[in-house]
Amino acid sequence: MTPTLPIDVEVQTDPCQAPTARLLHQLFERQADARPQSTAVVFGRNEATYAGLERSANRLARYLRRRRAEQGFSEVRQAHGPGRSRMVAMMLPRSLDAYTTLLGILKSGAAYVPIDPEYPPERVAYILQDSGAQALVTTAELARSHAAFPGAVIRVDADGQAIAAESSARLSLDEVGTEPRDLCYVIYTSGSTGRPKGVMVEHRNAWHFVRAESAVYRVGPEDRVYQGAPLCFDLSVEEIWLAFLAGATLVAATPEMAHAGPDLSRRLTEHSVTVFSCVPTLLSMLTEDAPTVRLLIHGGETCPDQLVARWARPGRRIVNTYGPTETTVIATYAELNSGKPVTIGRAVPGYRVYLLDDKLRPVPRGEVGEISIGGAGVARGYVGLPEETLKRFVPDPFAPPVSLEWDLTEIDDRVALNDDCVLQTHLFEDRVLKASRLQIGADCAVGADSVVLYDSVMEDGARLDALSLLMKGETLPAGTVWAGIPAEWQDRAGAGILETTREPSALRRGDSAALRLTSARPGPSPDILVPLAE
Repeated sequence: MTPTLPIDVEVQTDPCQAPTARLLHQLFERQADARPQSTAVVFGRNEATYAGLERSANRLARYLRRRRAEQGFSEVRQAHGPGRSRMVAMMLPRSLDAYTTLLGILKSGAAYVPIDPEYPPERVAYILQDSGAQALVTTAELARSHAAFPGAVIRVDADGQAIAAESSARLSLDEVGTEPRDLCYVIYTSGSTGRPKGVMVEHRNAWHFVRAESAVYRVGPEDRVYQGAPLCFDLSVEEIWLAFLAGATLVAATPEMAHAGPDLSRRLTEHSVTVFSCVPTLLSMLTEDAPTVRLLIHGGETCPDQLVARWARPGRRIVNTYGPTETTVIATYAELNSGKPVTIGRAVPGYRVYLLDDKLRPVPRGEVGEISIGGAGVARGYVGLPEETLKRFVPDPFAPPVSLEWDLTEIDDRVALNDDCVLQTHLFEDRVLKASRLQIGADCAVGADSVVLYDSVMEDGARLDALSLLMKGETLPAGTVWAGIPAEWQDRAGAGILETTREPSALRRGDSAALRLTSARPGPSPDILVPLAE
């Protein structure tokens, strides 16, 4: 059985011949060999060349392997799938050390598990336990809060001298033994039940995604790519590897940049950023243009037409993207133009996109169906949740023989194929929006066109309530999803009355950059499809 939809829309092939290397960090190593003195990362007034970052990551990789061996940890094969699942957690503030650590973990033969230092201690403890991490790379200060962690604890500051004493020579594949089906990273999502779920992404998934996004975005070594997303969110994978694959410069956000709010435009211009990826919520806050940006990438939320019109400029590409964490960051993309409808476009190269009914049958063109995504980017499954993995990863009856090693995922978002053979999202009365709080400690409510944050803190012995409108738009409609906001504030926000006693330091407007809106409809959880051959 094959889909009735045009094959050139659902299935995009990889435009590049696959080289022998299929490990994510090898893409960085190629640039370290080809352009060693080029700037790899800029962080405030500090920077690292490709050669310098390579040497630092190699030293950390060797130190990690030695510390893991001293702890008596071995490879874990049976728990999480056919590939190896050696996991090392990293919990670091924004810094150059974060990129050294990410690369060092991969080079050591492990998968990295990023944890935001601002997470509550109980969430950090849960992720460390659930992932089965063998080691934790952090700072001495942060390590003190997790003394009960049974694995090796590497403190990049306190252990810096010991790490620097390691050889800077690159570990060989024979020494490490990493294979394409081994895990590359695990990112924890909030999940519909509130319990964090670890999405396991293999090297082959990440490697293909990075190659595919390069073909779509066409970033070159002369570009400067802004990296603003926390490493615990998959947007960071897009940002980091857009730069590293091309030999470009990654402009890493300092805490001040990450919380700059409307002033971010000026900072992007000061750093000559040419590639900027963000959620529309953040873009809507920027009151000034960033004229150096030539490629603007949207994702994570519905992008309003008026936002495209406001940011469109001659010579600037605006690209809209769509895809869940389970398909390695994104699965579709669309070129956006002022005055044209906003769509989610076509499949990313190497991905397969189908529109199916509830019985996994293709729907005719023009009719609404649920998106199903397959191909090289679909992840392995969820950490420690075999039943949910089996429920959501179900047989793919459409997989061509050449891609039997790949998976397919069904997503609970409803779209239709329009006359231009692009995917058009459809909104229904029963469709609501929910917000996933990423960095901030505030509760929120989300409507079709606006986001309201509520925070209550004790300051100088008095309680301060703050209600902040983060995205200007229509009055919040009936059926708005509220998360812990008191009823009296719900009434005021629902009536379009936004009052702020005083905005406490705990609620910063710049933190709205961390909001991602995800669609949610009543009904069963999304399914993930795997090939019948497996």
